Amino acid sequence: MKLTKEQKLAYSIADSVEEHWFNSSIIGHILSDQPHFTIDRIMELVAQIIKHNAERYKGDLAGGEVSEGLILANALQQSISDIKKSNEFNNLRLPREANQIIRELPEVQSNNNRYDWSKHNDKFLPFEVNAVIM
Repeated sequence: MKLTKEQKLAYSIADSVEEHWFNSSIIGHILSDQPHFTIDRIMELVAQIIKHNAERYKGDLAGGEVSEGLILANALQQSISDIKKSNEFNNLRLPREANQIIRELPEVQSNNNRYDWSKHNDKFLPFEVNAVIM
C-alpha cells in the first residue's frame, strides 16, 4: 500500500519523537519562523492533533488509564472551543464539532412519501398522526 505524504510525515514524526535525543523545541523554532500562511496551516495541524488526542482522552479515561499528554490535550481542546466561540477565523480552519456540522447540514425535503406512514391521511383512523421526520 502506497502511503500519502501526510501519512509518511505522521509516521516520521512518531518515529522521531521516540528517539532519546529528540528535541521538540528545535521543530517549534523552525516552524514558527515561517510565513503567516504556513503558520496557519501548522496551527491547523496542531489543532487536529489536539482534537484527536482529546477524543482519545475520553476513551482512555473510561478505561482508567490516561497520560499527562492526553490530559493536556483535553484541556487545550476546551480552550480552543472557548476561543472559537468568541472569535471568527477567516483563514484558519479549526476542527469543527459534530453538533456544528449537523447544524450546518441542509434540511432535506423528500417528495417521495411512498412508504411514509406519517403522511398517511386515512379518515377512518381514530387518531391524528403527528410525527417528526428526521
